[in-house]
Amino acid sequence: MKKHLRPAHRRFVSMLAAVLLLAGCGGGSGGVDSGGTGAPVSYYGSISGFGSIIVNGTHVDESKAQILDSTSDIGSSSDLKLGMDVAVDATALPGGATSASMVRYLNAIVGPVSDVKTTSGVVTVLGQSVRVTKKTLIDPGIAGGVSGIRIGDVLEVYGQLDPGRTRYTATRVLRRTDDTKYMLRGLVSSVDAQARSFVMGGQTISYAQLDAANVPALSTGAMIQATLERSQSNGKWTAASLRDGAPQIPDGRAVSMSGLVSGFSSAQKFSVAGISVDASNASFPSGANLQPGARVTVLGSSIQGRVQATSVTLALDQEAGDAAIELDGTMGALDTTGKTFQVRGVVVNFAGNVQFSGGSAADLSNGRSVQVLGVPSTDGAQVLATSIAFVAN
Repeated sequence: MKKHLRPAHRRFVSMLAAVLLLAGCGGGSGGVDSGGTGAPVSYYGSISGFGSIIVNGTHVDESKAQILDSTSDIGSSSDLKLGMDVAVDATALPGGATSASMVRYLNAIVGPVSDVKTTSGVVTVLGQSVRVTKKTLIDPGIAGGVSGIRIGDVLEVYGQLDPGRTRYTATRVLRRTDDTKYMLRGLVSSVDAQARSFVMGGQTISYAQLDAANVPALSTGAMIQATLERSQSNGKWTAASLRDGAPQIPDGRAVSMSGLVSGFSSAQKFSVAGISVDASNASFPSGANLQPGARVTVLGSSIQGRVQATSVTLALDQEAGDAAIELDGTMGALDTTGKTFQVRGVVVNFAGNVQFSGGSAADLSNGRSVQVLGVPSTDGAQVLATSIAFVAN
């Protein structure tokens, strides 16, 4: 089956191949240690496809991985959806396969809607401006996309903070009815140590009831994940728990991460989703015009809690990212009248201009193995197929 690799991912594949070759020859000192059985690798980015999960252009087999949510509760592969931000620990094996040992899916906001602007696609959730783009996936439970969101709805938002515009760019949005707590992942703007409170995203959060041992380091610019009680007291949210909000990447691993620049000192020193990046020796294939909120792909290795970058690439589509959706799997729920079918629970619409390979629309049937490339529909609930390839079973 043909894999569609973007330039940044091709560079990452080449880097991993060199690591594996070095390990096979028994060489290497420092940096990434494969142990002779493959190269340890970490990914951070949004899920852009299935077959295995696809993150930053890499197919990662998650079938044997531990699946965790942002609070470390155990989940399953069925919890993973298109557009979810994930942190993945994996091993790149000789021969090209990548096998995950852990996948953690990381939401950005869970909270009530107080405003909906359907024309601009901006929704206010827990006091945060959330931008819904042309590539945002919206759960089918929200009929009509943004226009189906109501004030008072509780939404779960996946995406990243754009500090340059003080808003979140959503990659997936779901309606929630079962949450007993709210949640916000963001950057601390001020801390009142005496009152034991801090401000994040314009919201004042009290941690007065938490033991000091359960409070992470709070400072201006720190990325924090706050689980909140659902009601305010004297204009403050009460923290049920606090934790470091930046994805944790173990040292000594090859790293591929895509996201928004969350902290910025210079093009050589910045952070992505709270992860520190040292790009002093990196190449910049698309230029070094970085700024807060810029969408980048960073390749490198992890050392002493930061990523030592070898390559930093600006996305061509700064608003929504460059990744196309890819679905590899078995067809089901074929509707020849509505011209839809499903692959791994994702609804695929083939009513438009679709390029077929190995067959035609007449050959579509439940149980057939296909590879679908496409883009989100206007309401974000379906994938509009641009190409469908039939794959031999």
